[in-house]
Amino acid sequence: MSSPPSNLELPSDGADASFDERARSVLHTARRHVFTPVRAAGFWSAVALPFLYVPLVATGLETQAELSVFLALLVANVVAVALGHSHSPGRS
Repeated sequence: MSSPPSNLELPSDGADASFDERARSVLHTARRHVFTPVRAAGFWSAVALPFLYVPLVATGLETQAELSVFLALLVANVVAVALGHSHSPGRS
């Protein structure tokens, strides 16, 4: 009595190549339509967020609320830098 073939033992036909091509196409489309705008938004946020520090630092971080806002901006800036670090503004 033989057991049914596992996925590793199936003969290779053109279906695997077709699946690989479709997967690459989906990844390419996702990269172009999802990752690129997220990367650009991260880059430009990382550029703009430090300007929001100026009023907080200029007036001093006297209250707990001001300190919390400053730390939230700092964390948001770190996340933006991480997301946008590989964005090239001159390249589409």
